Amino acid sequence: MAMIRIQQPVAFDLVGTPIQVAGESLTFEASISYRVGEGHDEVNGFFTAGGGVAFRQFQTQIPIPETAAFKLPRLFLQLFEISARDGGEINVVTLPILYGPLILPGYRDTRSIPSSQATRCPSWRRTTTATRPPGRPSNRPISLWSPTPTSSFQARSCVSR
Repeated sequence: MAMIRIQQPVAFDLVGTPIQVAGESLTFEASISYRVGEGHDEVNGFFTAGGGVAFRQFQTQIPIPETAAFKLPRLFLQLFEISARDGGEINVVTLPILYGPLILPGYRDTRSIPSSQATRCPSWRRTTTATRPPGRPSNRPISLWSPTPTSSFQARSCVSR
C-alpha cells in the first residue's frame, strides 16, 4: 500500500516555479522529503504533511531556485519518506514532469499567480502556446509541440479584468 499519493501534478504536466504539489500521505512524524531533478542537478527538501493513523491531505509549493542547473526540461519529482529504522528512503513515488522555463523562456505557471493578479482568458488560451505560423486559422490553438516549425516562441497574454 502506497503511503504517499500525488494528485497534482499529474504525469508529464507542464510546471513552473514553484511547483504546486498536492496529494495524501500517511508517513512517520508527518514528514515527506522531496527531490526534483533530471540527472544533472537536483533540488532537495522536505515538508510536513498528514500523518498518524489515517491518510491526510497535503498541499505545498516546491521552489526551484534560479541557480538550479537543469539541462533537460523533463524532470522527475520524487516524494518519499525517511525510514525511522535505518534512515533510508522508503515509499518512494516518482513522477515525470515538464519544466516550463526550459521549454519556453519566461514561462509562468498560472497556478502560482495569486488570484488578484490572474487574468481572464478564453479556455484555449490558458495553455502555453507557440507563435502562430503563417496560414494557421486564428480560431484554433496551436500546441507548443506543433510539428510546424516556427522561428520563435511566445506565451499568450490576455487582458486583465
